[in-house]
Amino acid sequence: MGALTDWVRNLILMTSAISFAEILLPSGHMGKYLKFILALILLAVLIYPLTHINSGDVTVFTGSSYTSEGVLKDENGSEDRIREIQTKQVLQVYQERMAVYIKESLETEFPGIEISRIDIHISDSGNGSRYEEIHICTASEIPPKEIRRFLMTLPEVSDKKILVEHSNGEDT
Repeated sequence: MGALTDWVRNLILMTSAISFAEILLPSGHMGKYLKFILALILLAVLIYPLTHINSGDVTVFTGSSYTSEGVLKDENGSEDRIREIQTKQVLQVYQERMAVYIKESLETEFPGIEISRIDIHISDSGNGSRYEEIHICTASEIPPKEIRRFLMTLPEVSDKKILVEHSNGEDT
């Protein structure tokens, strides 16, 4: 709240000083230019707090703040909890996008393939996420080993544990 008080105080002081200076300025041709410059100075004082948004912590008037990394920091010290929620959300979106990518790749390689389900399990080990397992359920007649062999050629999937299950119960 101190930053807001300082900003309002500076704004009032600069407005008073500029008003006093305008009274003393000549009213001729040069006065117009000087008033313009003073108006620019007042505008700079007005937008000064906005220039510090990208340089560090920005206080939001709800008792929370955003750090320069873009992480919401709560006054009650729940920064770790918020970071954990953000990480889970990112992993969930990544799992969904990876499932769509795998499904589209399989449909391109094997026209007519019927994929009933794709489950991707990712663990977050703190220093980066990694796949635990990719599980694909298909009802097509394509051999699961052939599907697995194709998936191993995809750059994002190459070294992952892949389980392909046929609807008739055949696994690889």
